[in-house]
Formats: sequence, structure tokens, C-alpha cells
Amino acid sequence: MIENKQLTHYQIRSTFLEFFEKKGHKILPSFSLIPENDPSLLFVAAGMVPFKAEFAGKITPKYRRVSTCQKCFRMDDIENIGFTLRHHTFFEMLGNFSFGDYFKKESIYWAYELLTDVYKIDPSKLYFSCHTNDDEAEQIWLSLGIDKERIVRLEDNFWGPAGPTGPCGPSSEIFYENFYCPDPNCKPGFECVECEKKERFIEIWNIVFTEYFKESDGTFSPLPQKNIDTGMGLERLTKILQNKENQYLTDLFLPLIEHIQQLIHKDIEEVYNEMKIKFDKEKYREYEEIYKRIVADHCRGAVFLISDGVVPSNDGRGYVLRKLIRRSLLYSKLLGIKNNFLKTIPDVVEKIFKEVYPEVSKRKDFVKKVLENEENGFYKNLLRGLEYLSKFNIKKLTGKDAFFLYDTLGFPVELTLEIAKSQNFTINMEEFYKELEIQRERSRQRETDIKVFSVKENFSTDFVGYEKLETEAKIIGIIKKENDKYISLDYYDGNEDFIIITDQTPFYAESGGQVGDRGKIENSEFSFVVNDTQKHIEGFIFHIGRLEWGVVKKGTNALLKVDKNKRFLTAANHTATHLLHAALRKVLGHHVYQAGSLVHFEKLRFDFTHFDNLTDSDLENIENLVNEKIVEGIDVEVEYKPYSKAIEEGAIALFAEKYPDVVRTVKISD
Repeated sequence: MIENKQLTHYQIRSTFLEFFEKKGHKILPSFSLIPENDPSLLFVAAGMVPFKAEFAGKITPKYRRVSTCQKCFRMDDIENIGFTLRHHTFFEMLGNFSFGDYFKKESIYWAYELLTDVYKIDPSKLYFSCHTNDDEAEQIWLSLGIDKERIVRLEDNFWGPAGPTGPCGPSSEIFYENFYCPDPNCKPGFECVECEKKERFIEIWNIVFTEYFKESDGTFSPLPQKNIDTGMGLERLTKILQNKENQYLTDLFLPLIEHIQQLIHKDIEEVYNEMKIKFDKEKYREYEEIYKRIVADHCRGAVFLISDGVVPSNDGRGYVLRKLIRRSLLYSKLLGIKNNFLKTIPDVVEKIFKEVYPEVSKRKDFVKKVLENEENGFYKNLLRGLEYLSKFNIKKLTGKDAFFLYDTLGFPVELTLEIAKSQNFTINMEEFYKELEIQRERSRQRETDIKVFSVKENFSTDFVGYEKLETEAKIIGIIKKENDKYISLDYYDGNEDFIIITDQTPFYAESGGQVGDRGKIENSEFSFVVNDTQKHIEGFIFHIGRLEWGVVKKGTNALLKVDKNKRFLTAANHTATHLLHAALRKVLGHHVYQAGSLVHFEKLRFDFTHFDNLTDSDLENIENLVNEKIVEGIDVEVEYKPYSKAIEEGAIALFAEKYPDVVRTVKISD
């Protein structure tokens, strides 16, 4: 351990990846924090998320062995962040994955080899856990010479799925012992009270034996192949290898912590008075380091979210980002930071990560502008909230009023509670949380989204719609929703919406904001009107619609015909979004990126990243540029080329998209 204390986070990360590269793994770069084509998740929360279809055996993996250091984001533990030393919103997960290749023995052996032989962690500091029913995993650990007393069996050693349905399985965890306890019964999962409080054990590596698929009805079925999904938190590993008291003292956080320390105002009580909060010096001393850790964690997370294309808004990912920024600002005030500071954070984050995540450097100026605007907006809302509270001569604030402050004015409930303590009034928190749950239910993404319905069949569809708009294909699936479950049928002759899946299709599935194609599927026995086309998270394309007449049967051939007029109008609006994007970047600056869109045959909408309202002059210049290019009638050139070459030539990759090695590029010459 002592010999490794000088390892930087760069060395720790690269050592992990190099180790598994030597074990035959393909090293892939981190995917975006925004999941691709997976509406069941707001963010990538684990290293395996980008490989859900591979784990499920629904698609043939390009590589059987993969290793990554994946950017991850979770809000589950946000209330614990800063108060505990092991939780973060943004974190990096080191992982090695096997898709139907190696299984328990190799994954356990390699994990132990890397930790003890390569990283030189003292084996006597390690403990291990296995699922209650997993005798095989325990025997593998014992074969390595592990003392049986260091192995515990836990019922909750079961991981997944990442979402309402998906791959999952029993797991085996590796724990690091932070300090000694003489009680022989004090072990992971069975800690004595004092050791649990002081975090004697910290989980550093979770090895998941992914062999089941959780269905939408809660049942589990065996996967067609046995897989390995492992995850080790880089922050926790770095803390151990650098021999630090906690993760915030490692080189992943320390420069940010030191920067935040320098921002604290010399007269902290003055900051509290501005917030109308009584300053308690003893309480401040008790919570100072906690506040510092919260600010550091939240600021770091916000930088990475914005760098990956999330912008503050009132719903979805943008709402999470806004909440994160506002929490960081609240705790910065409780820490004693008087002046605006968020725009200084990206420079520090860049210095820590520039050799690993170039997007942080590339989009730094834009991130600064977004943070600065949010900070200014927060303080306006803060003043409005303080003014709102000053109107009340109250002994108790209703939960609805507290929720109005929180939801409408962006006034953090933690701040309302602090003011309540200072001014000796109470808040009906039960009513507040009731209102909060109602709002969460409204905004919660539907887990039954049609792109993630659970099917046992392995469907595969070839898209041929770039070359032709009509083709004959075989019907390989008929899916119908009944009682909130999707069931597979051999035939259908009803009058309700259902799904047809074919082995190939010219119908473009909704993607990148462009709506799915419409048209017809028919043969001599039926006629089916396609009202929408979607792409399932597992990769196959499916057609949604209704029968005009007849009976559709699985296994028969049919003619698929895209509505040519609607496709042409949609394509024209799609080209218009590219023209608009280019014009926006030319007029407003190269910080502008597409943040969302709707491309329809009747209209288009284009969401973009910018930090200010557009002036009349901006709008006129953008409109004139787009119209000029339309009038010129420039040819649209389509080419296939390596992704890296396309980027070098100036192609703009969208934040949340995952691209293959060879990409289809569309060029409108300037």
C-alpha cells in the first residue's frame, strides 16, 4: 500500500484498462451520461448500461470481452452526499464485461490478481461476500486461499436490472477494511453499531454473474448466455491506493476542495445575515467539511452533465441538473461563499480530467455560461423566496406554501427549514412531501414506455429504408398489449393497436427527433396501416398500427410500403434542422449544439444550447442564412466513412448518440 500512495488517478485508471486488455478485452471509451435509445433511464448509472442488449443476448456483441471506465451519474444517494464519505452523484466505474464468454472463475481470479498482485493491496485488508445460494462463488474464493471467516453470505447480493426490466443476477462483492475491530462477528453486512457508523468496510468491487432476465411482470427467466458485469468505483479505489482518509482528499477531488476553500468569505456571519439565517459558530464548525464536500460533488457533477449535453430545465434530465446546481449554491452559502463562483469551477474540473475526458475542455466555455446564468437566476429566485417568506407572520408554514417556494420559485426546502429554525416557526413537512410525491409521479418517466417492453424472442430487423421505400419481408413477430403486459401472438384479427415486426423494413424508426415513418403493410390476407415506427432498446424495429381488414399471421410474407409523400416532407424538415444548426453556430458561436429536436412531416422544432435570449437581429440573421441556402438549391451529399474521419472533417456528433465505427454522413456544401 505505501509504495502505491503516489499513483495518480490517471495511472490507476490506465492500469485497470491495460490489465484487462492483456486478458483479451476490447478497451472502449466512456459512453455519454445520457443513455442511448433507453427512455427507462435518465442517466447512465452503471458501466453495464450501454450493453443491456448484449447482456440480454438480443444482439450479437461486436466484442465478447470489453473493459471501460464509464462516466456514471446517480441521484439516489443525494441526501447522503457529504455526510458519508463514499457517495457521489457523478462517479467513474471501472468495469470488465463478458458476453457469453468467461464466467465466475475467471472474473473472480482476475479481480483478486489485479487488486493484490498489481495494485499491491494487502490481502488481509479484504473481505468478500456471496449470495446466500451461491456456493460456487464461495468455493472459487476459497480456492484462492481466502480464509472462510472473511467470506459472508448475503441475501441482497443480487444486482439489477438497470431499469424496470433487463439482465440481472447474483453477485459477489469485495470489501476493503478501513480499520480494525476486535469483534470477530463484525463483518460486511453484520457490522457492529460503531463500525457501521464509522464505515469500517467499504465495497470496492461488485462482480455480477448476469444470468437472468427480469420480465415486466417481475418474474425471472434464464438468459441465453451467461455473462459477467463488474463494477469498481474509481473514487473508492483511488482513496485506498493513495492512502487517503477519504475520497475528497484524492487527486480526483482535492484541487476542487482547495479551490472552494479559497472562496469562503472572511466574514461568514455576514453571508448568513444576507440569507436571514442565524449564524451558529459551533454548528458551522461541525458541518463545514460536509458543506465543502457537497459543493465539490455537486459542482463536479454539473460540469459533466452539461458537457454531455444536459441543459437546465423544469423536467427530466434538465430538472435534475437544475436541482443539483441549486443545491450546490445553497450549501455554498451555508459554507460562507459570498460572491458568484460557479463559472470558476470548470477550469478546475478541466485541470483534473483533461487527459481523460476531452469533452470537458471542448465545451468548457459553454459550461461556464450555463452555470453563470443558473447562478444569477437562482439568486433572483432566492430574493423572491425571502420576500415571500417575509410577508408571513406565521408560527407554521403549510406544506403547500413550502412546496410553492421549492417548485415555483426554486427555493430549496433545506433553506426554508434553516430559516424556519432561525425565525422560530415550523413547516408541515408531511404535507410538503405529499406534494413532492405528486409532482414526481407526474414527471416520472413511464416505465412502460413502448421502446422498452419485455419480449422473450430474439428479434432482428435489417433497415433498408435509405435505398428503397418498398420491400417484401417476413413477419417474424406480432405483439399486443393486454393488461399492461406485452404478449406474443401467432395471429391477430382484432380492431385495436398492435405491433408487427419484420425481418427487414424500409420504415425509418423514430430517432434523433425524427418521427417514425407511416405507411402500409399488406398481402392478400390483410391490410395494416402503420401509424408509427419505433426502435426497441434491443435494436429491432417495430411497426405500430391497426388492421384495415383481414388476419395477419406470423411467418407469412408481406409488402411494406412507406408513405412517400410524408417521408419526403419529413426529410425536407430534417435537412432544415441541419441548416438551422449551422446558421445558429455561425451567428451565435460554436458553443451552440443541438439539445433536442422534433422532425415531423408537418413541422420541425429545434432545441439548442445557448446562454441567452435571441435578439431580433439574431433571429433575422439566422432566418436569412437558412433561406439563402434553401434558395441556392445545394446538393445534399451522402457518404459512408469511419467515424473518426467524419469528426476530423467537421461532422457534428450529437451528445447522446452512440455511433458505429462507420457512419452515414450528410453534407450540405457551403
